[in-house]
Amino acid sequence: MSSNELAHESILHLLSRIYVQRSHALWKDTNRSSWFVEVVTELVQTGQLPPKATATAGFTRLQALMCGSGNFDMSIYRHVVVLGSSAQSLLPFIPTHIINNNRLACDPLPPSTSKSQYNEEFFRGAEDAFASSFNRHRTAAQRQRLLERLIPDPVFRRQLQVGWRPPG
Repeated sequence: MSSNELAHESILHLLSRIYVQRSHALWKDTNRSSWFVEVVTELVQTGQLPPKATATAGFTRLQALMCGSGNFDMSIYRHVVVLGSSAQSLLPFIPTHIINNNRLACDPLPPSTSKSQYNEEFFRGAEDAFASSFNRHRTAAQRQRLLERLIPDPVFRRQLQVGWRPPG
């Protein structure tokens, strides 16, 4: 089996686990579980059960979907990562190089096609409002611009400025 086929089989197992995790309550019903046992037993007895999951028409369609869309597997991995703690048991299905590539807490597994807007250009001219030298070494214009960023409402900002004067 090629590495590509192994990757597709791994995705199939991951999708199966996601399904079980999400729908196990549906199968707790005695009537449904009895029906499922009957169907599987009949398939096994009549020899209609495929020798393995990868020998089915469904798996062939899954492979076509995965090959046609370069990001299908990454979308599934992203789904698992975003699920958080409820999906901890599914993380071993994700290749370690993908898990180790986490960059942002707000988007732990961004799509490979995404372009981050948080680059040098985005932060150019930004000031750290909470730096220890808040009022030191800043010109009046810099302090005013910072105040405008912190308090965008000009009326409220003016009321604060009139009512409070910094020491010094």
